[in-house]
Amino acid sequence: LANIISFGLELLLLQAVYANNPVLAAPKAVINERAQHALRSVASGWRTFLQQPCGAPLLVISYSLLYFTVLSPHGVVLTAYLQMKDMGEARLSLFRAAGALSGVLGMGAYRYGSKLIGVRR
Repeated sequence: LANIISFGLELLLLQAVYANNPVLAAPKAVINERAQHALRSVASGWRTFLQQPCGAPLLVISYSLLYFTVLSPHGVVLTAYLQMKDMGEARLSLFRAAGALSGVLGMGAYRYGSKLIGVRR
């Protein structure tokens, strides 16, 4: 009962915030040169991260994948918000399934990585 009441209250608050901020409803800007430079910088950072020794990237990525399912705030509020933003049920369910799959992959990657290099040194 408390979840139902809090869901209604949170939905009303989200709608009020969205209605009172026209910036949220404005169309997004086209990617400019500065954003492309930022994307190149992020790609360079990922290359550096993946070249780290001792399997640390594998453990970090597996923990991140696990976070998407077990630890993430993917409850009814996020689902209601995405439906309110006109995301269809089929598309939403595919993203939820992908999140569950990433959690399973993260668990497997963690088990493999911890056997490969160990959890402690």
